[in-house]
Amino acid sequence: MKAVQVEDFSKPVRVVELPIPKIAPNQVLVKQLYSPINPSDTLSAQGKYFATANVPTPFIAGFEASGEVVEVGKDLESRFKSGDKVYYVTMGSWAEYAAVNGESVHLLPEG
Repeated sequence: MKAVQVEDFSKPVRVVELPIPKIAPNQVLVKQLYSPINPSDTLSAQGKYFATANVPTPFIAGFEASGEVVEVGKDLESRFKSGDKVYYVTMGSWAEYAAVNGESVHLLPEG
């Protein structure tokens, strides 16, 4: 999968090829459809945002996204199914796929 990675706070982000993440029982795998670019994201890529100031590099940029569930961990089978449209807030949203903890992912309302 393609992902936007922060490799060094003093350099521009890079698009890299990474494996699709494996999920844990308390996670869903989301195929990203939309992810915004916010001021917090640009500050994060420079090491100037509190949430990533102490995060070791490299890491995948982005904090929020929406997409479609493609795999469900066994602990979340009663809440989600493949094909559900969801949104979430967690690190690592600037990638084609993300493994997201159940407490951070929510169903999008219909309509």
